[in-house]
Amino acid sequence: MESIEAIIVEVGKQFADARLNVFEVQVAGLQGNHLSLRGRVLERANLDALKVAMDGLEIDFSGVQVLRSATPLYRWVATNLTNLHA
Repeated sequence: MESIEAIIVEVGKQFADARLNVFEVQVAGLQGNHLSLRGRVLERANLDALKVAMDGLEIDFSGVQVLRSATPLYRWVATNLTNLHA
């Protein structure tokens, strides 16, 4: 269990800048070769990095929330922003 937590910390160092990334992952459970994780990450690529680092384990990411979707939604505002008062 300690080696798994050490791997999570090592992978988390790649995403350590809190201004640009969110990487809060903890071990929820370990049964044999099956690892369950919980927490939140910014992008799916963060989970992919964990999967590569923990090769050989079955990892359940269902408890990890991915905050950024694959395709961002852009909206344009067509109004004069100097006169927006209530």
